Amino acid sequence: MSMEYKNVLERLREEREKKAWTQKDISQHICMGQAQYCKIEKGTQNFSYDEVKALTNLEIDVHYIFTGQRSKGCFAEKNEKVNYTKAISLLEMIFAVIKYYYTWEPSVYWEKLYQEIKFVRFLDADQDYNNNLFYMIRCIEHYTQKEMAGYLGVDVKKLRRLENGQCLPDSELLWRFYNEFRVPPSIIIKDKKGILCEAGWLLEKVDSKTGKNSLAMMNPHYVISE
Repeated sequence: MSMEYKNVLERLREEREKKAWTQKDISQHICMGQAQYCKIEKGTQNFSYDEVKALTNLEIDVHYIFTGQRSKGCFAEKNEKVNYTKAISLLEMIFAVIKYYYTWEPSVYWEKLYQEIKFVRFLDADQDYNNNLFYMIRCIEHYTQKEMAGYLGVDVKKLRRLENGQCLPDSELLWRFYNEFRVPPSIIIKDKKGILCEAGWLLEKVDSKTGKNSLAMMNPHYVISE
């Protein structure tokens, strides 16, 4: 386990304690044994793909746990009825806005935001991309399977299985994919709530820099947080 992944586990513990849950409480919520959950917080075991999905059904900020990005939350809460397809289309609109500023007003600030959202170029709300994002990004970056496997901390055989949809990433691999390529776990596991948290965080960053209500200009159908 990398030192940086420990930050994910610290945020997991932070979110659990914020809800005043014991390890037994949260393990029961996601249908796993307390001893198994204890190993996860210690870093000796990882959540499975399905267990990460189970976490997204709880009232904790899974997007923050994996990325360290915490939005004010108003946007996600007021748009919880927005469906998954519309959540992806919202990210596409935000990407267009950030790309515009990054192109016309280049700065370290806009470059950082652009790096955080450029993964949207690979998405299509109607496409089942989960099984090939690993492959798509490897091709875009012109990496060999050996090079890509090294970045993700897996062997080539496992990478091949990931690219072919024959296995699913666990929690540490989801984090590594975000850490290396800025694709948040919410995209891989199709977590609408996490996608809206990502959108809210990005909008807050854009609006704080421009002094404008970007979402109101992009699309009046979305609820604007006050």
